[in-house]
Amino acid sequence: MSLIILQDLALPSTSLTEVMLLMLRVMTVQLSLMCCCFRLTEEDFRGDRYKQHPHELRGNNDLLVITRPDVIADIHTEFLEAGADILETNTFNGTRTSQVSLLFTELRLCRICEHGLMLLDACLNAYISAQVDKAG
Repeated sequence: MSLIILQDLALPSTSLTEVMLLMLRVMTVQLSLMCCCFRLTEEDFRGDRYKQHPHELRGNNDLLVITRPDVIADIHTEFLEAGADILETNTFNGTRTSQVSLLFTELRLCRICEHGLMLLDACLNAYISAQVDKAG
């Protein structure tokens, strides 16, 4: 898998906000593309929790924080190892508007966002610990 590394974006006429927005857009697209590299199946997106869900879930990458956290953790780790300054929780579409057609309730949306945050926190802690051990 490859990551797009954004360097030297801080041109004199570019505001910090513009640079951050550009980095976030690229990062969100890259995370989605990296999910595709895993060749995930419908079963991967359903996991045990959503086996009986009435709609197709393949492509709903936000669910992977619950059903395949190992995939999202691998992607987070790749971003960290590439020197990323910003990471996302992989819950970009964890909103009522994005998930309404899949009949996800507020409780399910909260679970997606909560799992995404906990997973990212765990990945950051593991990465920092590994870096401290290397330096130690």
